Amino acid sequence: MKAGTSEQVVWRARLVLGCLLLTALCFQRMPGPVATGGRLDDPGTVLRGALHLWDPSSALGHLQSQAFGYLWPIGPFQWLTRALSMPEWVGQRLWWSVVLCVAFLGVWKLANALRYGVPLTRFAVALLYGLSPLLIGAMSITSVQVWPLAMAPWVLLPLVTPRARSGWWRVGWSAVAFALIGGAEPVTAALTLVLPALWLLTRRWDRWTLKVAVGWLGCVAAVSVWWLVPLLLVTHYGTPADRDVALAKSAGETYDAVTVHWRSWIDRQDLPGNVLVVPAARPQWVDDELAGRLASGAGDQSLRQTLVNAGVRYVVVRSDLTALAPIAIHETLTETGLKRVASFPRTDIYDLGPANLARLIPESRLVEVRGTTDDVPAVLSALGGDREAITSADSGRGLRELPLIQVDGAASDRQPSALLFRSDADAQSGLLRSVELPQPASYELRGTVRSADVHNRAGAACGAGPVVRVDGVPIKTQVLAGAAESMTFTSCETGPVVLAAGRHDIEVLANGGFVPVEATLTKAGFGNVSVTPVQGINLWRPNPAGLTLEVPGSKEQSVLTVAQNYSAGWEAYDGRGRKLTPIRVAGWQQGWVLPAGEEQLVSARFMPDRSYRAGLLVGALGLVLVTGMAVFYRRRTRRSGHQLQAAQWRNSWLLRRLRSQPASR
Repeated sequence: MKAGTSEQVVWRARLVLGCLLLTALCFQRMPGPVATGGRLDDPGTVLRGALHLWDPSSALGHLQSQAFGYLWPIGPFQWLTRALSMPEWVGQRLWWSVVLCVAFLGVWKLANALRYGVPLTRFAVALLYGLSPLLIGAMSITSVQVWPLAMAPWVLLPLVTPRARSGWWRVGWSAVAFALIGGAEPVTAALTLVLPALWLLTRRWDRWTLKVAVGWLGCVAAVSVWWLVPLLLVTHYGTPADRDVALAKSAGETYDAVTVHWRSWIDRQDLPGNVLVVPAARPQWVDDELAGRLASGAGDQSLRQTLVNAGVRYVVVRSDLTALAPIAIHETLTETGLKRVASFPRTDIYDLGPANLARLIPESRLVEVRGTTDDVPAVLSALGGDREAITSADSGRGLRELPLIQVDGAASDRQPSALLFRSDADAQSGLLRSVELPQPASYELRGTVRSADVHNRAGAACGAGPVVRVDGVPIKTQVLAGAAESMTFTSCETGPVVLAAGRHDIEVLANGGFVPVEATLTKAGFGNVSVTPVQGINLWRPNPAGLTLEVPGSKEQSVLTVAQNYSAGWEAYDGRGRKLTPIRVAGWQQGWVLPAGEEQLVSARFMPDRSYRAGLLVGALGLVLVTGMAVFYRRRTRRSGHQLQAAQWRNSWLLRRLRSQPASR
């Protein structure tokens, strides 16, 4: 089709009608609701957060989950629709329209370049390709997975176009088309390179083909640096969270009016601290132990301390995620002393008060837990007092030997200061455990039981509690008054339980309707801790990847903790510029060993953030250079053609003039 012909005008009109048809289908499909696929809840926040590798605003601090992939082009597009005050569903349907139209036009132009079939069949194939996401129901999945497929024809097109173009122009524009895919779906984006690579491999190999292939690989790599370097950093450092947390400013699966109301309320408070959502729509930081305590209907100060130490300020109880109202959670939070500060349809918000975003923990208040991360809350609750734990996997990093807490009979070559035995959640009979001690010691017996009968208190009498036998010798117990789901039992016989060195069999069996939940043998005198208190400290974030902490003076070595997930990428320096030894606290929390000293400012930084930001900068520069090269070499090719034509005209003029002159003798 020659330019300016009536046939070309007709086909252009058909292409416009095809795009209008795809757009109409996007807007006709479920008008009003906002689908979750490919939607950014707050594009501005996502784009700002993507400028740093560490995200402190969700999941108790973590490496951002590929938010950098939305820097281009999805994020800016959604930011623009938000800036223009478009309704969210309109902006989302508009983006889908762009996706489908780009796919449709790309296949049309590629089919014309390759001259497959006749124009009518090319149009039909292109329209079917554009319709394919709707036909397979991808509108209900995610647009970021479809966008690379929409751009795939454009990546191949510059390489196969029949127009007279330089090799650098071809590889440059192919790379630019690949850059427009972005890095939100790196695997799917990489698949779009398969066809161009196959096309190059199937050409006749000569010097020109080799030049184009090498140039194409180089240009594709250059325009991918901005998301490839961050992806490698995320892969290297991994996800630091052993637990995930549902936070109001991150979480979410739904974007209905209920969610918008309570999230807006929390944003207006503008107070430091994390927001815990229970029950969560996806697995979160609330492990089995803590989830059980929240659902028990019985709260205490140890539960409150656990939440405060995690930096939680608000607890959001959502009834819209379950068919039944979580009454037990409300009862637990009320008994714990939390105040209900806001209520919305099927959603209530409780306030814990000022959160401990950072703490200074004296070494004398630390214990070593020989068990898993999930065992830590149970250990701290059973021990009582203001303590913190280091798991055995994280111990020995700049600290002296800590008191050992052995969970469920784990093997040990050291004398434990306390033994903790826990039953399965569905156990109805009790606990049967074995433990081996390297030395003799005296222990005090204490534990927790539950009762199916809320009126069952009838355990106050000595001997009416659970049956306890140590090596077959019975020990009388009694149950103290409390909530049916969490009542304390103790030994009611005089004197501690004396255990010799060697193996011992421990039995804690149900009795009188009381089912044992856990039992603790605590070494006599172990409850006495240092008079030095755990102190909350002030914390500032100059940027998402930096921390400044105002640390008070301490007379003993301590551990400085921040209520965020541990990552090996964080480095901290004291007031004298000395690097501090990092340590994981409670199996998940960021900490550093701090020597005794005067009041000082400690600075910390997530070191991979420098490489991350450098990758973004170099990647942006690479994209500009490749784009400029594609434009420059195309213009140079045109200038060379004009110069060649001018030279031909001059040669023709000279030849005619020579012929017009008489021949010399």
